[in-house]
Amino acid sequence: MNTQIMENTAIQKTNPFIVMTILVTTLGYFVDVYDIWVFAASRVIALKDLGVPADKQMDIGILLLNLQMVGMLIGGLVFGVLGDKLGRTRVMFISILTYSLATLANGFVTNVESFAAFRFFSGFGLSGELGLGATLISEILSKEKRGLGVGFMVALGVTGALFAGVTAQLFEWRTCYMIGGGMGLALLVFRMKIMESDIFKNVAHCPNKGDLRMLFATRERFMRFFWCMMLGLPTWFVLGILMTFSQEILPDAGLPIIATAILMVYCNIALPIGDFCSILLCQLVKKRRPVFAFFVLISVVGSLALLYLPRPLSEFEVKMIYSLMAFGAGGWVLMTMISAESFGTNLRATVATAVPNFARASVVPMTMALSALKNHVPLLDAVIIVGLASFILPLIALSQLPETFGRSLEYLEKDTID
Repeated sequence: MNTQIMENTAIQKTNPFIVMTILVTTLGYFVDVYDIWVFAASRVIALKDLGVPADKQMDIGILLLNLQMVGMLIGGLVFGVLGDKLGRTRVMFISILTYSLATLANGFVTNVESFAAFRFFSGFGLSGELGLGATLISEILSKEKRGLGVGFMVALGVTGALFAGVTAQLFEWRTCYMIGGGMGLALLVFRMKIMESDIFKNVAHCPNKGDLRMLFATRERFMRFFWCMMLGLPTWFVLGILMTFSQEILPDAGLPIIATAILMVYCNIALPIGDFCSILLCQLVKKRRPVFAFFVLISVVGSLALLYLPRPLSEFEVKMIYSLMAFGAGGWVLMTMISAESFGTNLRATVATAVPNFARASVVPMTMALSALKNHVPLLDAVIIVGLASFILPLIALSQLPETFGRSLEYLEKDTID
């Protein structure tokens, strides 16, 4: 149960404040996404340079990716709780400083062990950007415009992956990490110019801000949190499995091998377009759930085309199929919005930060399942099994979550903790 505590009035802020906040959060998410995907783009070259044999590169790559995602999982909880307790802007500053230094350090590693350690710390620091940024934007804009604000942040922010793909083709892999760390440190200057939302200031004396126990205090609230996490599975199946491990999947499927960095460019042109389109469609129909389901189905169609269209397929056709899947993955921005809109101010940053990082961390069980299954069935069959779970669970989640479009955010979660 949610308790209404404040009048449903628009947040009054000057246009320069709003523009600066959206710009800075967008740039922060851009650097966040860049770091995540520069690893995918340079994985094979980096591991080869560190002396990893070719037959071990997929397994070591999975280990490094999982450590990064575990870091995000832990960081998502830490920065989310701190965001509700200390404020969104202050914790965003800590988050970006952490991942900037860790990303910079990735460029100086000399062995797999140190690479693994810094991938974990990079993931830990990166975990705060999306959720805290989406929470802040949602709270400074009116309920009619907040979807457009968060949509702008996410859609432009995800082009960091496009920049990562291009950078990986132009520079040595160590330089790519140094570029990411440098961008993050430069962004700290702009971080100092944004202010806290009035909605958060109005609950400054609330005693249970960021209390994780409240997520488990009632079955309804925990399931709301759980179903929000499930909404991120399609995006990370497409990007975390089909794209990241395309070097292994494509030849097994009888398809031409295309460099991951090149596929990233195509996917990350299509992904922000999908983000924009999903938000605009929500504004048109005044709903989020049916639009999200529509975009999931687009990714399903693309995945089926990749695995089942008659061979041979040209490189261009494979690139277009990946683009279609990535366009459908544009439902990611809707997951972010639904999560932020589904919880009260005292838990909003906790949930909005944790959910995307739990969704990203879903790559861990996905890759573990893939590794286990490929020892017993062909790789493509293993991919199909993982894909089925990744598409079915979010559709079930939609049936369990309420519609959040246009909902007032000026409320608290009821305190049921003794």
